Amino acid sequence: MLHTMYLALAVAMSTTAAPSITITIKSEDGSALTHTPIVQFELERYNIAVQPVGQTDEHGKLSLTFDDRESTKDGDRGYGVYRFLAAPKDRPWALSDLYVWYPDPKKCAVYLDPTFPSFYNADNSNWQYGKRVALKDSDNIEWRVTLPEKRDLTISIYDDWGLPIRNSKIRVFVDMCVLSHTGLGGEYSFGDFTTDSDGRFTLPSAGDFFYSFDCIGGTDSAGQNNGYIAPDAYSYVSTVRCRLISEGQTLVYHRLVNLPLKFTVNDGATGSPIASATVSQVIQFSSAAQGGPIGNTDEHGRFHTDTFHPEHTVEFVVTAEGYAEKRVEYVPNLVEYTVALDPKAAE
Repeated sequence: MLHTMYLALAVAMSTTAAPSITITIKSEDGSALTHTPIVQFELERYNIAVQPVGQTDEHGKLSLTFDDRESTKDGDRGYGVYRFLAAPKDRPWALSDLYVWYPDPKKCAVYLDPTFPSFYNADNSNWQYGKRVALKDSDNIEWRVTLPEKRDLTISIYDDWGLPIRNSKIRVFVDMCVLSHTGLGGEYSFGDFTTDSDGRFTLPSAGDFFYSFDCIGGTDSAGQNNGYIAPDAYSYVSTVRCRLISEGQTLVYHRLVNLPLKFTVNDGATGSPIASATVSQVIQFSSAAQGGPIGNTDEHGRFHTDTFHPEHTVEFVVTAEGYAEKRVEYVPNLVEYTVALDPKAAE
């Protein structure tokens, strides 16, 4: 194990005080690790927050309360879902268990359920890291962590053609993968790195939990600049998550390949070309369809691009003033499309 954790619950007599936590960070020889930054994640989906909350003292300790509000009204208290990150500069980071504090047992049970949140209960999520601990008023818990001196890992970045991604900026961060009503949230930056000529970089002081790696740019073996996205079918982002358990981790990204695309748009009644018709691309994700215009026809009713990205494309929409919209199914590997628009009926 990269680090050891000791969790002890001691329930006080009072039933009105908020729960508290004492964090203790030590080295393998038992000495206190002072000035270790501690980051708090608040992961309730409507109240996501990430903030540094202090550093360990001369004894390697930091004590915190889960409620920083003065009001005792339930609606004003700091109920929620919490996790803590120990982020020393020169040692592996450590991630705490998940702490759930709600007065309503039913709501508490939702977050204690290992299948929640359903969209991110897979093996590549920090939602599945550690235990889920229910807290009650006045609980006093401890999180004790022992950190080794060093754990530098070499990460290799390849595309799905088996080629190294060279000279790419890799943004590394710790992502709690909380699914909010506005999207994803709950991340903390680890740093930016650049791959070498073999597509590798060294991640210093790596913890044993899940990190997210955002691949920005890069060149292939022929020196061509390319875009890269995660290989997952449900996403169109450049971030891949990986738990750093062992040396020699390899991350694979899908290389975006530029393809030619041609449209010819004619009047369905006369066969004459339609200038300034708009061709839009529709991209289908797991939750919704997205997309937008990719070009317009010229005076000959033609549109051509050599930089079409087909990933997740399901159809095209062709529109022109005075004509009814037409939807055209995307056919993989089909480069040329001819579309006849029907004039709108006179109102």
